Amino acid sequence: MSTATAPGSTVYNHAGFLVTPSHIAWGRTTYAMRNVSSVSIKRVKRDLSGFGALTMLGFALGAAAINFFPADGRSGRAALIALAAVMVVGGVAGAFWLSRRVRFALVLTTKAREVSTLVSPDQRTIEQAAAGVRRAMAARTA
Repeated sequence: MSTATAPGSTVYNHAGFLVTPSHIAWGRTTYAMRNVSSVSIKRVKRDLSGFGALTMLGFALGAAAINFFPADGRSGRAALIALAAVMVVGGVAGAFWLSRRVRFALVLTTKAREVSTLVSPDQRTIEQAAAGVRRAMAARTA
């Protein structure tokens, strides 16, 4: 990481996220620094709806197996109940596992919109990138 602020110099460069006083490049996208009005760090919320749906489907399948199939051993009732139990446990475990994995995003506010750029589970990496963008913004106005 470099901290120089000469007009064409690199202010921050890590894992393909490049900040200079004139632009920010991330992947195939480049943002002009003159369009960036602020930078912030946000915690990324995970979408757990798929795991919730899996859990609810498991409960529904289990209830259907208990209510609609006889317990004669030939209907597959036990197999359906086992599948339902696996779906319920898998849904709950998956949601718990994903909710424990925190991710952070560097958010640039431009004249047009807010853009999430760099996303990482390492908060320090995001904080360093945000500091680099702030240094570049300061160099732009100096």
